[in-house]
Amino acid sequence: MIKIITVKGAPYELGFEIGKKAAKQMQAGAAFYCRHWRKFTGLSWTKSQTMIRSAWPLTKKFLPKTFEELKGMSDGSEIPFDTLFLINSMETLERARPSERCTSILIHPSRSATETTLIGHNEDWITKDQDWIYLIRGQPQGEPAFLSLTYGAWIPQYGVNETGLAFVADSHTATDARPGISQTLIGREILRYRHKTKAMAMIKKTPRADGHTFLMATPTGGLALEITAKKEAELAVTNQRPVLVHSNFYQHQSTARFEKDSHTYSRFRFYRSHELLAGLNHPLAESDLFRALADHLNFPESVCGHTETSGSLCEERTIASLVIDPNRRSIALRANPPCAGKIQTTIL
Repeated sequence: MIKIITVKGAPYELGFEIGKKAAKQMQAGAAFYCRHWRKFTGLSWTKSQTMIRSAWPLTKKFLPKTFEELKGMSDGSEIPFDTLFLINSMETLERARPSERCTSILIHPSRSATETTLIGHNEDWITKDQDWIYLIRGQPQGEPAFLSLTYGAWIPQYGVNETGLAFVADSHTATDARPGISQTLIGREILRYRHKTKAMAMIKKTPRADGHTFLMATPTGGLALEITAKKEAELAVTNQRPVLVHSNFYQHQSTARFEKDSHTYSRFRFYRSHELLAGLNHPLAESDLFRALADHLNFPESVCGHTETSGSLCEERTIASLVIDPNRRSIALRANPPCAGKIQTTIL
């Protein structure tokens, strides 16, 4: 069973409770990243701290609640704040190699068995983090309650809130990358909002460090917001495009010009996932999404890239698969392994 913790309060207090209740996962994750940091980034820990320090005041100014929440997590877990901030900013330091992490799927209500939007997602990340996956039921002060997935030393990530706003995300590396705020920290802000238009406005005005794609949905529809450091573009799921698949290359012409790599593996996952779903004649259900996310054609460069071997714990593989139902306010999660493990469904 995946661990579930319940937390509440203002940002600092909520973060402190996360740190206390998930201290084992957070401390193990932080120690692992400190030990293997150079393998992930090609940089020393000290140099990375110096490079990221300029993002502290930016984050405090533009994302004050997330900044305070991270401080609470630091104090609750007894992990230094600068360590947590750096880990949660790691992707902004990886510009030497294009990111090819995660596959996401949006299903329009017109093609959904529930007649509401569904989101599917494969979390492609560092293998060892699969040992520290947990779920958070949050009751923040003055904000919508939320259900969120995270792991190790990372801030709450993908999930759904009580208004039915849900999101997942895919990594990108854009040619206009610059010093700025981590996309991970920006993503934490999304579930604070009651309307996706306001969440999108927040993302657009925040000084971002690099590219990303945030896939957001409500029970009645959804979109992929592609971003570079300075540019945004929207791809909506519609009656005309009822299955929207996204991986790690830009699909909109205005963001595609910032592409840093050909992303052969990402394109394979995109076309294969679309092929598996678009050709089905029946309304698409949670089971169809999990089946597509579990596909092993072209393994190990497949939609599901998990490994059964005892290879390097620093490898990047699929560590979890999830389907979010914004209407039910639920997350169906499968891990260990992500393509065949028992599905655990949690409702907010």
